[in-house]
Amino acid sequence: MKKIKFIFLGSIFMLLFANASLAQSSNEGYYTGKATAALNSCLAEARQSGLIVNSFVITDETTCTTTVEFYGRVNCPGNMLCPQVIYPVGSVTFDCNGNITSSNCGNVVTL
Repeated sequence: MKKIKFIFLGSIFMLLFANASLAQSSNEGYYTGKATAALNSCLAEARQSGLIVNSFVITDETTCTTTVEFYGRVNCPGNMLCPQVIYPVGSVTFDCNGNITSSNCGNVVTL
């Protein structure tokens, strides 16, 4: 009986941690979507200049802010030497309630 309780409690903890992990990734998707909409023209300009645009999310729990950073890299065809350089494209910062507090579109590189 103790073994069954142990297995049951272990599975409950696993489900709780999996659910917390899923919630965090869905929040990242939410912020990335809102930031993409806010910087739509900036990201389009970067893509038109030949960059592949990616993003990452930084959450600072001490200040209760979330920042989405966009960066671009050169689209390299296979078997070619290409510079391994990352170009900053823009960023959007959100407050605790998910409202945009600042956005920055800059440093778009024309290749």
